[in-house]
Amino acid sequence: MSIIRYDPFRDLRALQDEVNRLFTGNMARFDDEGIARGSWSPSVDIYENKDQLVLEAELPGMKREDFDLSVENNVITLRGERHFEK
Repeated sequence: MSIIRYDPFRDLRALQDEVNRLFTGNMARFDDEGIARGSWSPSVDIYENKDQLVLEAELPGMKREDFDLSVENNVITLRGERHFEK
């Protein structure tokens, strides 16, 4: 019978390798230019107080006319377009 050394971190390393493989393969195609042309998900906080539902979004460099907020079928949609200077 062979003696096998116990490695308590083997499963953790395997998980880390799997996550690294996931991000390396899928995230590599997102360069700065690709992100600028594609979709963007800003940081958003949504909370409810006594009288209203409040949505706070970080939209640096955007004006009010650059985005639209709508509610339809109990779904809140924040949609807009960012403009970049060249």
